[in-house]
Amino acid sequence: MINILHISHYPTLQMGGQQSMFALIKNLDKQNFNSYVLLPSEGELSNVLEEAGYKCFFLPLCSLKAKNIFRTLSNIIKLHCIIKRNKIDIIHCDSERDAFISIFAKKHTNAKLIYHLRLTRKNNLDKAIIKNSDHLIGISEGTRQRVEKEYQSKLSIIFNGVDISKFVPVDDEERIKLKQELSFPDKDYNILFVGQIKYGKGILDLIEAAKILNDKGCNFSVSLVGKFENNEFETLVKNKIKDYNLTHIFYFWGQRDNIYRFMQAADVLVLPSHEGVEGMGRVIFEAMACGIPAVASDISGVREAVPKGTGILVPEKNPTELANALIEINKTGSKNYVEKCRQNAVTNFDIKEHAKKVEKVYNHLLNKE
Repeated sequence: MINILHISHYPTLQMGGQQSMFALIKNLDKQNFNSYVLLPSEGELSNVLEEAGYKCFFLPLCSLKAKNIFRTLSNIIKLHCIIKRNKIDIIHCDSERDAFISIFAKKHTNAKLIYHLRLTRKNNLDKAIIKNSDHLIGISEGTRQRVEKEYQSKLSIIFNGVDISKFVPVDDEERIKLKQELSFPDKDYNILFVGQIKYGKGILDLIEAAKILNDKGCNFSVSLVGKFENNEFETLVKNKIKDYNLTHIFYFWGQRDNIYRFMQAADVLVLPSHEGVEGMGRVIFEAMACGIPAVASDISGVREAVPKGTGILVPEKNPTELANALIEINKTGSKNYVEKCRQNAVTNFDIKEHAKKVEKVYNHLLNKE
């Protein structure tokens, strides 16, 4: 058995990185790989992991600031002990802070370190972590820009995966029932945003685009599924919607477990994120698995998830082009995108294939293939 220690810097399942990590763990071959998970505290993520039978460890993972130096040193020592006692073969983490302390914690052990690049934006710690990691996994070609040429040989690009047996298209009859079940907006055109509601996700651009659509007389809704980054941004967003008289357009659903149901009920997914905020945009291929097209920003990583015929890419921070693309999808009809969207998800984003590719990296790193 190969023992893997996955490290999550957050204890929730609200973000794409944690969802991707959990999906990977569930789909690794349990006859060959034994997964442990290190978390900062108990919470939603540890609950689902322990319910699924995985052992969790807890350390108060913190930011690498001077005020946290003693806690950081303590974490390194405790992490070293976890690695030794559980005979960890591979440490797999996607937060730069956790990868950095893992460099020191794995010293005088046989453990290898994998740094999973989930964002295209560079980090100040990248140089040290990339140099001292045994292997790198990037979730898109866009993440390659973070890795200097001399270290490209230890980088593998592996797209994230989605459960294509759960995220599936539904027919018109089921969609009608689903909308009633969810109390989904009764509009001709339903636009869906899924993710953390924050500035970098282009939420203010989306409001501007919605104003344009409303001024053109479109009968549409915008559903936002996710939590606000903070109370200040929530106030800003809701005040702007109110100022534009769009309160009848926007629906706030909060954090939901049944994201796939909202995707099946929608007509289009929108992701107007700014450069560096995404690694690829997990919600895009989740929606595509449900046969739903995407209108997304033409930024690093994201453009790889939206090939021709599966949606429309628009310049970032451009509400007018965003509105035009949403209108174009509506004119074309979402049904015309179903086949290509579904095929893109099945071909490139099947979680089972994703897990197999990661397993191959594990085996190669330990010279087992």
